[in-house]
Amino acid sequence: MSYYRKPTDFRNPLPRLNCFARLNPLNPVSRLNLFNPLTPLHLLRSSRGISIITLIILAAAIVAAFNAYAYFNPKFQLSKYSVVYLIHAQRDNQRKADLEKIKAAVEKYYDDNGQYPARDGWCGRIYSVFNPEVKDALSDYFAGGAIPRDPGFRETDRDYFYRRENTRTYVLMAALENLPADSPTYSYSGCHNWPGDDVYNYRLLISR
Repeated sequence: MSYYRKPTDFRNPLPRLNCFARLNPLNPVSRLNLFNPLTPLHLLRSSRGISIITLIILAAAIVAAFNAYAYFNPKFQLSKYSVVYLIHAQRDNQRKADLEKIKAAVEKYYDDNGQYPARDGWCGRIYSVFNPEVKDALSDYFAGGAIPRDPGFRETDRDYFYRRENTRTYVLMAALENLPADSPTYSYSGCHNWPGDDVYNYRLLISR
């Protein structure tokens, strides 16, 4: 008597799994569906095995550490490491650099004309539509007449400001975004397009 035995298929030792089949906790084959790429549990794990829950716990621990450090160090400000603060800081650095460029142009104007732009007591935004004296005077000192403008407040009443005290003294001002609450502000009366007090908090006072 001969017996026929079906050869074992070693290429696929486990039966095909159906990720949509009902999970049977008593069936070891069914339990393997927990690790099927199409199951929600697999979506909670990265390719390197780090779960989202682990990342959340790690982030919470970092925030708690910063808060503890801030508690024992009152001068430490967590807000200085926020994305918004860093964007404002970048714009503030640009404002300071822009005023230095405008200052260089005003000094060249003085060398060419023996006085600073506009008349004594004139003050207003450099880019002023109705009072373009300063803009017209400085345009020739920038390529294409492109005088720097505030990176965040251009086209507003907080754009860069100019005031001529006299033939030998002038003021440049900008509105910085990252400053302590007790920082001084600068106000002038009789100016064109004056935005109001407590706006301009950065000033260059230049005199010869």
